[in-house]
Amino acid sequence: MAKNKDEYGLIKVVQKLELFRALTREEALHVLGMCSRRVFEAEDVVWRPGDEGIDMQVLITGKLHVLDDDEKVIGQVLPGSSFGEMACLTGNQRFVGFKAVEESTALSLTRQSMHGLIGKHPKLYVKILETTIELLAHRVRRASAGAVKLTEEGQPSLW
Repeated sequence: MAKNKDEYGLIKVVQKLELFRALTREEALHVLGMCSRRVFEAEDVVWRPGDEGIDMQVLITGKLHVLDDDEKVIGQVLPGSSFGEMACLTGNQRFVGFKAVEESTALSLTRQSMHGLIGKHPKLYVKILETTIELLAHRVRRASAGAVKLTEEGQPSLW
């Protein structure tokens, strides 16, 4: 019984994450099984610009800074937000870096896992892909409109 309660709680958490909000209970459980948990200490570098795009992540706890090539803070990632989607989906190198501001936990979904969905669960793949495109389009619209939020440090944030 405890396992079912724990499983139910995790599924509810996954379904509240913006990247997975459109998933059914069964789909959320499947995606959760594909994810690995990553923990970052304060000041840990998650990725640097130019790193290989092998996964995307969803921040569960903590806070990350988004860094440009000069390691200047250009944004932040807060719990519930996904990051690294473009490099993961395209296989291109990362164009920004991410660094933990405080102890942080994320769910990581690899490019290889995503590609595995195409043959076995194409509808699930399409749901995740469509939601990812919506999130990226939203970021572009905000940036284009000049409605860029500022971080606590007064830096612009597109995330």
